[in-house]
Amino acid sequence: MDKVYISYSSDDRQWASVLADKLQIASITVVCDKTRLLMPRPYEDQLFDLIRDSTALLILWSRNIRNMKGRWKDWVITESAYFRATHPKAPIVYLLLDDTRPDIDIKDHVFDINGKNFPEEMSNADWDQIINKIRKAVLPTSIRVDASVPSHAQLHVFLCHASQDKPPVRELYKRLQADGFDPWLDEEKILPGQNWQLEIASALRRSDAVLVCLSQASTRKIGFVQKEIKDVLDLAELQPEEAIFIIPVRLDDCDVPNRLKHWQWVDYFGEGGYERLRRSLEERIRQITPKVMDYHDGSQSWVKPWLR
Repeated sequence: MDKVYISYSSDDRQWASVLADKLQIASITVVCDKTRLLMPRPYEDQLFDLIRDSTALLILWSRNIRNMKGRWKDWVITESAYFRATHPKAPIVYLLLDDTRPDIDIKDHVFDINGKNFPEEMSNADWDQIINKIRKAVLPTSIRVDASVPSHAQLHVFLCHASQDKPPVRELYKRLQADGFDPWLDEEKILPGQNWQLEIASALRRSDAVLVCLSQASTRKIGFVQKEIKDVLDLAELQPEEAIFIIPVRLDDCDVPNRLKHWQWVDYFGEGGYERLRRSLEERIRQITPKVMDYHDGSQSWVKPWLR
């Protein structure tokens, strides 16, 4: 069972309480320091147990945390560090309650509440948007009902590309979608008014595979390799050596940048290119399917009530 541990400042207790209720209504189990604790076990020991048994960490970040002093500020930092140490691949989500920003890891998800000062100022639509974002971040496999039967819809595929390559990348996006994969293309997924930089970073972190689309125009573009592909390469370092995560896709007869040459590329423009790409993605599904079931153990039935 998926369980989300909420970390927050006591000054933000109202936000934490309302958010916990909303998450539980959305069938997301919530645990935190206000969960019923057993006496006389040490308080900190029980919190470490809750964190260790959680599958995601949600931090309500605000200037109240920055302004905390002494033991309690150290404790918020300890919660995050302990979760990362015990769950190296699990999601950490920051919900920004004001304009202060934490020092984040590239794997972390960051959302904001669009300038609202109190929970009462949030409309139902605002809450729906936030809950859906949190759900996708902390339950990335919630739609995977039966991992013993690989499904293309299980695979989140990020399309990394230069703007001048939009026409062939759009065609690739449609072919992947038609074959049942879950491709991510900025112009299709980012809604008007959303922070496009945050949305792209979040989508990249959730991806199971990244297609780096290359062409003569894009590889000659100043800064393309360094800026556009840097985050992809950083994420690749977190993957097992045998993982099919980065797939260079040549859209024409271009040179592959040096930093990508040790991954086998595919010539999308050549005969049978798309079929080879599809076989690689299907192999990626087989690679990640067992890990989904191991990480999200459906046999667990641990639920704790939220107390105000």
